[in-house]
Order: sequence, then C-alpha cells, then structure tokens
Amino acid sequence: MPLLSFWKNNREEVLKMGVDQIVSSPGDGNLRDGTAASEEFRKFLRVVPRENLSRSERDPEIIVEVKTTDYVTVSLDKLG
Repeated sequence: MPLLSFWKNNREEVLKMGVDQIVSSPGDGNLRDGTAASEEFRKFLRVVPRENLSRSERDPEIIVEVKTTDYVTVSLDKLG
C-alpha cells in the first residue's frame, strides 16, 4: 500500500513504524532523488504533523545524505 494511503487509513500503525520502515515504504522502497519514491516521501513529510516526526526514544537518529555535484568551467585559452 502506498505510504500516503497507509497514513490516511492507518495513522496509528504508521506511528508505530520505525524510520527504516517508513523510508522503505514509498515507491519501490529505494529513496533516490527524482523518483516516485522520493516524491511520495516528500508529500508524506508535508502531511505528517511535526510532533510525529521526532520520536527520539524509538529512533535516536536518522542520517540523511545529500549529494550535490559542483563543477568549474575553465577556459582552455587561459591555460596555455
């Protein structure tokens, strides 16, 4: 069941889930940028009340890795 539908129909069950279970629920379970899973997870984060997002007694921390690519353009005319 998609995560948002599960949240709408079974909030108490979702609140019992660990972070790893919630993150693996949307889409195909692989949360990558630009995928249906990441879009669904973003929508989920918009509708869940903030007080339900921090449950430090159950899930002490979650690590989020954000990858960016920086690039520099160097004119070859100036290197010679």
